Amino acid sequence: MRQPPQISDRLQAIFHIGLPGTTSDLLLASVSSIAIGVFGLAGLPRRLLEIFILILLLSIAFEARVYLRTDWYFALQEALRTKNLYQDGWRYVRDLARALARRSTSSGPVSRAVRLYAWFMVPASLIMLWQYVLYVAPVTIRLFATSGRNLVTGWHTGNRVDMADGLIVILIEGSLLLAFGYAALRKHFRTDGPPSRQPDPR
Repeated sequence: MRQPPQISDRLQAIFHIGLPGTTSDLLLASVSSIAIGVFGLAGLPRRLLEIFILILLLSIAFEARVYLRTDWYFALQEALRTKNLYQDGWRYVRDLARALARRSTSSGPVSRAVRLYAWFMVPASLIMLWQYVLYVAPVTIRLFATSGRNLVTGWHTGNRVDMADGLIVILIEGSLLLAFGYAALRKHFRTDGPPSRQPDPR
């Protein structure tokens, strides 16, 4: 009797790392879309499901940003057989910058996979940073200013609604910013071990 084809351990690892979250998001989005069509939903229920589907699709799109160490990043790292793809990519960029500045030579051979990832990671990171500077930061500053003004105005006028509104927004947004800063600092100063320098396959 013919044996069914076996899936390699590496391929199984890629599926287990990168696909469970994406698969569940796609399943939920598909079920929600089918429910809208089958039951002919309208009004508030339809809008709520459409918002839910949009959130799921945006979550899938976020996973595609492999320069942020998402689940897809770890699946890609496993597929490319590298141990520290992100760290090796930045080391390659630093080595290249130093070589162009004639300050030092390369610290070792770099695989083609790391080089390709680095050329994708750098412009994508710069675009994300530019988006933060032009959009996210001004909106956040304006939100804190408005909340602070509501808090002070509510304090002077005795309006508890304005006070609560300003205080809650400041506490939530401030906690998120502190958590993000803490995670960024830990990520920046974390050591992931030695780089996975590999001979360049030709």
